Amino acid sequence: MGALETVQGVIVTGAAVAGAYAALSGVSAWRRQLTGKTEYDVGLTVLRATYKVRESIAVARQPFISAEEMSAALKETRPDGEGGVSDDWNEKVNQGTAATYQVRWRVVSDAVQDLDVARIEAEVVWGSAAAEPIFSLRKCVAKLNWALTDYLRELSDPTGMAATERKGLRAIMYAVGADGDTFGGEIDAAVTTIEQFVRPKLGRKLRQPNKGIEQNAKR
Repeated sequence: MGALETVQGVIVTGAAVAGAYAALSGVSAWRRQLTGKTEYDVGLTVLRATYKVRESIAVARQPFISAEEMSAALKETRPDGEGGVSDDWNEKVNQGTAATYQVRWRVVSDAVQDLDVARIEAEVVWGSAAAEPIFSLRKCVAKLNWALTDYLRELSDPTGMAATERKGLRAIMYAVGADGDTFGGEIDAAVTTIEQFVRPKLGRKLRQPNKGIEQNAKR
């Protein structure tokens, strides 16, 4: 083999190695880009679902119930519309209150289902550790559900609930209180826990919380 052929062989081999290296580098960069996009998409899904749960809870905890909301809720939750509603004013109000919370809770339930789907996606990408902060918000949902259930049970079948117990239920049910909204603080803390887990795993534009980001996540 002549010197020229040897040199040509080295050049060809070198070109092949360089090409292979470039291809591998491209695949590696593509994988990093894909991983980053996946984390971004999943993170945005988690944040969006989290904010929807928070907002649905806020609606459910509104202390004021208008006559129009009661009437619409009764029509929505009863097969015969408002048929069968008591003529007694107090009983009618109780039935309307129960129907209103039933309708409000459907929104919470739908939002929680979205959060559960987002949690599964997060676990696929980040492992079981992703579930822990989300469960902190799920606990708040369960606590509100428990309070509403006990309150509505007492409405339909009074058992002489103690005043202190009734006050405790209302502190969870309503987003107002003379001593401050302690339960609302629990919800905010749970949301913050989720944000603190998700944001460091995302790109720069989602790492720092701001109103623009939150609005983007709510879409």
